[in-house]
Amino acid sequence: MKFFIFLILILAFGGLVSSAGFEVLTDAEKIALFDIFIEIPTGYRVLTPDDKILFTLKLVNLGGAGRIDVFLEYSIINSYGEIVLDKRETVAIETQASFLREFDLEGVPTGDYTLYAKLIYADGKTADSRHSFSIERLTFEEMFLFGLIIGGVLTVVLLIVLYPRIKLIRDKMKIKAQVKSIVHASKIKQSLS
Repeated sequence: MKFFIFLILILAFGGLVSSAGFEVLTDAEKIALFDIFIEIPTGYRVLTPDDKILFTLKLVNLGGAGRIDVFLEYSIINSYGEIVLDKRETVAIETQASFLREFDLEGVPTGDYTLYAKLIYADGKTADSRHSFSIERLTFEEMFLFGLIIGGVLTVVLLIVLYPRIKLIRDKMKIKAQVKSIVHASKIKQSLS
């Protein structure tokens, strides 16, 4: 019981808190009030396996209390609520900041996912935001189109590589045709003479 009374006294007097080894919040941190917004661009809301997801974060200091360090946690959560990927970083914010971030989704299976961002500041206060996206296999039409493009590229490459040989064969055929016509013309002359 004495311990709890002592703890309350320490917390009540800010000067004693720092001497007891506890972190004291600055005036800026005490009035800080943050919000976080996460946005996935339209082109990154439906992805294929092994893609990268791009997203923007906007952090706003509504308290306007000056420059404050905040911790950011990003997570990709599957439809079962399990964290598939996560990252952490610390950033300094004065009034507001926007960031462009990406996650490499290599090895993440197809399915529906939530991109979750959490901002932690001033004695454990938090703000969070989330946005949904999905990872899908290529459709038949996309695979067919992809195959046509690859086939066309390979055909052009083969033509470029084989063009000298094709030209050589064509020239040989022209020479054979000319020799054949000369031989035929000489046979006709011999038969007439």
